[in-house]
Amino acid sequence: MSGGKAAGGALLGIAVIPILVVVAISGTAPTPAPVGGGGLNSAGIPADLVPLIQAAGTVCAGITAPDIAAQLKAESGFNRAATSPAGAQGIAQFMPGTWVTWGKDYDHNGSSSPLDPGDAIPAQAHFMCALYSQVTTLLKAGSVTGDPNDLAWAAYNAGLGAVQGAGGVPRNGETPAYITNIRKYLALFTAAGGVGGPALAAGASLSQTVLAYAWHTNQGQDHLAQMPQYTAAVNAARASGHFYAHQPGEYPAGRPEGDHCSATASLIATTAVDPSYNDAGVMAQGAGFVPVQEAWMAAHWQLVGSAGSLSLSQLRPGDVGISNGGGLTHVWMYVGSVPGFSGNFVEGSYAYSGHVGFAPQARQSPGVLYAGFPHAVYYRKK
Repeated sequence: MSGGKAAGGALLGIAVIPILVVVAISGTAPTPAPVGGGGLNSAGIPADLVPLIQAAGTVCAGITAPDIAAQLKAESGFNRAATSPAGAQGIAQFMPGTWVTWGKDYDHNGSSSPLDPGDAIPAQAHFMCALYSQVTTLLKAGSVTGDPNDLAWAAYNAGLGAVQGAGGVPRNGETPAYITNIRKYLALFTAAGGVGGPALAAGASLSQTVLAYAWHTNQGQDHLAQMPQYTAAVNAARASGHFYAHQPGEYPAGRPEGDHCSATASLIATTAVDPSYNDAGVMAQGAGFVPVQEAWMAAHWQLVGSAGSLSLSQLRPGDVGISNGGGLTHVWMYVGSVPGFSGNFVEGSYAYSGHVGFAPQARQSPGVLYAGFPHAVYYRKK
């Protein structure tokens, strides 16, 4: 691991940091969840590694074969003999101390070595699954914020203690770039129909759509490049006559197409909730996004109620929240609990947290239902 020295060292030294939530990690990964190794685009992966990566993607539900491949590419470029100046070894860049815990003779050839992909790739998968489990626990406790995959990769790179200390992905220069590289490669190694494929067809599940269309970073001109299916959906919507681009001068120069709340809500709703959603939403130049969307929902969906009078338990996944009053316009969607997604809400405003929902403390409060938008109401498909 490029930050493997930190991962190995931090994991051994977590208990000396009393202010942090300490979660024990051993050499045992979570109970395997046979989710299959599908979705891997093997182009660019050495052929003898493909079966190992496919198998590694079945260890737990949170870490897929494309996740494993993308991380290996970022760690070593699939160089099984790679050695870092810090002493990390092999295709998965294990430090010697970390290998003592996670290394095994997985391929039963009589020896255990980080230089043997047959041992290193399964060890990577079990280590990552354990980290994924630990960061998920920390997320639920409110000790950290972020996407669980990003946090698990950060822990692999910088150490779980560093993630706990930062309350999320450490802003140390190396780790954010490491995650960005992994997500770039993830798009390459995910087959069509997975996270890196073309736009989803209408009728996809809400969970699948959220994971494909809700990106993990914000306020960067390249962040949509990490979610190619969302970009494909934007392009398809524009080609069909829907206008999802931002208005001239409305947002900062260079803001990507589709990077706003109305586009995100429309695309997720159209794909996973109601194929006819906002089908009249061809917006004339200068027309506002939110008023057009609210007018459509008022005519075709049912009003659930004012956000201020609702509790979280009264919402259903797919309900759309909208604010169109008091000079505050915004639209978002309640998505419930989606495995692999850290929030309960998806919103696409450039000024907010960028598709990971609202802050954890807000999600635990009824205030999240309007989140600073006192005129907010919720609509639901009839």
